Amino acid sequence: MAKYLSLRGWIECDEQDLEEIKQKLIESQENIEKYPLDFEQAEYYSKGWRFPENNIGWSSYIFYGADIKNYALDYIIFQFENITDVNEEIIGYLFISDDEGEESKVLKFNKQSYKTDVLDILE
Repeated sequence: MAKYLSLRGWIECDEQDLEEIKQKLIESQENIEKYPLDFEQAEYYSKGWRFPENNIGWSSYIFYGADIKNYALDYIIFQFENITDVNEEIIGYLFISDDEGEESKVLKFNKQSYKTDVLDILE
């Protein structure tokens, strides 16, 4: 039986980065051959992304939220890495917890160090 994970995360960027980030997400769906997902599954899990309709202030925030099967996690991490590759000022955070309440983790993404464990809590 597959284990489920709850993902909550966001990307901090400038408004002018939004269109390029949307394009990066489309490209990530086209490059899924190294992940255990087919195109329909990749498209399904990509529906967790939410873009701002209007900006408040000088930053834009893109959010991701979904309950996924654990085998899809590497694909979502790949999407975060692709997005933060747009430029060095983009930062992303991803909170991960499993459905059994046994593990929680926070990952930070930026162009210099794609994935860094910020917090790793084993309950």
